[in-house]
Amino acid sequence: MKHQIGNQNIIMGILLFSSIVIGISIYEMIPLSNLLSTKFTISATTAVQANSLFSLGYAIGFLTVTPLWKRFKNNRKILFLNLLLASIVTVILGFVNNFELFLILRVLQGIFSSFFGPIAFASVLKLIDPKRITFANSLITSGFVISSIVGQIYSTSIYQLINWQFIFIFQAILLVIILLLLWHTIPSLPSPNDHVSISSSLKTILSNKILLKQYYITFTLLFSFVSMYALVSANNFIAINHIMQFRIYGLIGIITAIIILSKISGNNQTFALRLSLLSVSIGFIILSIVRNEVFLTIGSIIVAFGIVLSLPLVVSIIGSAAISQNRSLAIVLYTFILFIGATLGPIVTNYLNQNFGVVISFSFLAVLTLIGAFCSTTVKPHS
Repeated sequence: MKHQIGNQNIIMGILLFSSIVIGISIYEMIPLSNLLSTKFTISATTAVQANSLFSLGYAIGFLTVTPLWKRFKNNRKILFLNLLLASIVTVILGFVNNFELFLILRVLQGIFSSFFGPIAFASVLKLIDPKRITFANSLITSGFVISSIVGQIYSTSIYQLINWQFIFIFQAILLVIILLLLWHTIPSLPSPNDHVSISSSLKTILSNKILLKQYYITFTLLFSFVSMYALVSANNFIAINHIMQFRIYGLIGIITAIIILSKISGNNQTFALRLSLLSVSIGFIILSIVRNEVFLTIGSIIVAFGIVLSLPLVVSIIGSAAISQNRSLAIVLYTFILFIGATLGPIVTNYLNQNFGVVISFSFLAVLTLIGAFCSTTVKPHS
C-alpha cells in the first residue's frame, strides 16, 4: 500500500512539474513588454498580444485534442509529437526578427502545448486512487497558477543574467525533459466519447445550468489572474528593485491554497468555492484603492490564494455535474474556457486601463469575481 502511494506521489509530482513548465509560456512575456516594444519597434499595447496569443493557441488546441485522439487512438504518441513540436517552435521563437511571425509562432506554441491538459486529467482517473483524484487534479491546475510566478521570475532572471533568447532555449530543454517523463508516466488510454457524438454531448453540457455557472466562474479565473500582473507591470506600482519579491510573495497564497485543498471534502466544495471567490474579489478591491507596496503585495497574495483554491474546486464540481459519458468533454471545455479567459484578460484590462484608469480596471475584476461568487451560491452541494 505504501509502495502504491509512493508511486502515486511521484506521478503527481511529475504532473505538477509538467503543468508548471507548460504554464510558464503563458506568463513569461509579461515582464518583457518593454523588450518586445524595443526589439520589434511596436507599442506597449501591441506587445500585450504576445502575452495573449499563447493562451489563444492553447484554447484552440483543446478543440483538436479529442478528434485527434479518437482518430489515432494513441494518446501517448499524440502527446509526445505535440510536445516535441512545441519544443522546436519554442527554440525558433528566440531567433525571430519579425513580430507577425513571432505572434504566429506563439499561437503554434500554445496549440502544441495544449495536448498536455486533457491527457493528464484523463490519466489521473486511471493512475490515482479515487480518494486522491481531487487533490491530483488540483496539483495540475495549481501548476498553471504557480507558473504565473515562476514564469515571470524565470524570464526576468534569464534576461538579466544571460540573454533573452535563452529564455526560449532553456524552456525548450524543459519541454523535452517533461516529454520524456510523461512518456514513462502516462498510460495508454481509450479515446474519449468513443460511442457518443461530440455535438450531442456538447448540447447536453451546455443545457446544464450548473455547468454553465461553473464555466462563467472558469472564464473569470485566469482572465483575472493574468490581468492582475499585467496591470501591476503596466502601471509601475512596484519599484523595479522590489518587483521580483512582489512576484515571489504570490507563492505564499498559492502554497496556502494547496494545503487547504487537501483538507476540503466533497460536501464542503461549494462553500469553499464561494469563500475563495469572495477572497479574490476582496483582493482586487485592495488593489484598486491602495498604492502602498505592502498592501499591494497583500492584495496580490489574497488574489493568488483565492484563484488557486477556486480552480480545482470548479473542476471537481464540473466532474460531478456532468454525466459520466460527457465528463471528459466537460473538462476539455473547462480548460478551453479557462485559456480563452487568459487570452482576453490582458487585452480587455489594458483597454480599460488606458481609457478609464487602473481603479476602474481592478474594480471591473472585483465585480467579475463577485458575480462568480453569487453564481456559486446557486450550486447545490454534492456528495
